[in-house]
Amino acid sequence: MSVHVTTGIGKLYDKEAPDFPVASINFNLLETEANKYVKGKWWGDFSVGGELKHAGNYIIHFEDSRKGECIVIPNTESSSKKNKTWFYHFNGRSGLSRK
Repeated sequence: MSVHVTTGIGKLYDKEAPDFPVASINFNLLETEANKYVKGKWWGDFSVGGELKHAGNYIIHFEDSRKGECIVIPNTESSSKKNKTWFYHFNGRSGLSRK
């Protein structure tokens, strides 16, 4: 099983109000390919210029036109109020699809 790594920019949307983006993000996406034994998985981390109002269910839109639902949790060890950069982890809950 191999892991594919992608970095880039994207948009984060609240799952409950998906019409407007919550934040622009710089992401690191890691994903595995599905095979006959396991489903494909995706996860990673991202940084934003401001703190998110809550952790939980979000939809990420990546710059290559893929999107997916994920759970977002804060990375409190790396976030810094002084530098105004906040870091978060995400775990995919559904497959990635094209817009």
